[in-house]
Amino acid sequence: PLDSILLRNNGRIYNGQRNSVNLIIDIKSKNKKAISILRSLCRKYNLFYKKIHFGDKSFYPIRILLTGKVPIDKLDITDNKYFNVEGLYKKDYPNRISPLIYSYSENFKKLKRQNGENVFDKIKEIQKDMIQSEKSLRLWKVENKEQIWSELIEIGVNFISVDDLERFYTFHNHYRASKVNK
Repeated sequence: PLDSILLRNNGRIYNGQRNSVNLIIDIKSKNKKAISILRSLCRKYNLFYKKIHFGDKSFYPIRILLTGKVPIDKLDITDNKYFNVEGLYKKDYPNRISPLIYSYSENFKKLKRQNGENVFDKIKEIQKDMIQSEKSLRLWKVENKEQIWSELIEIGVNFISVDDLERFYTFHNHYRASKVNK
């Protein structure tokens, strides 16, 4: 359990942790009770919300990121103590929700279908918007192809969701190491 790990590692998930670990909760139905249940659970695990200070930087050990069918109408600004929301790119959200949005996501297969050979140009455009708005970008339904992964990493996509996690993990580590050694 994460709370046991936090206690054992002085409030960190990993030894030497320097950023928040993202715990993504993908909500599958518009159940209105989901947010109140999550709030109750978050209150129970107050350890998650004790800031870690590292040099001139501070962060929470865990960032809970809600994705999927998040019942936006049940959120309010006080929820940012417990969790953030992943929005869909170019969707309008109520002003009261904007501070809760940590990142935006897009379906890679859909982007590829809509943009064909220009898909990476479109993703560069989206990533530029993310940098300007100080948000992160997550692409999901990304094909298990190393050429695609390397393009997305080069563009600076923050989160790449793939099915073959072990292969992607190995690829990503080798890719990063090859860049450091140049």
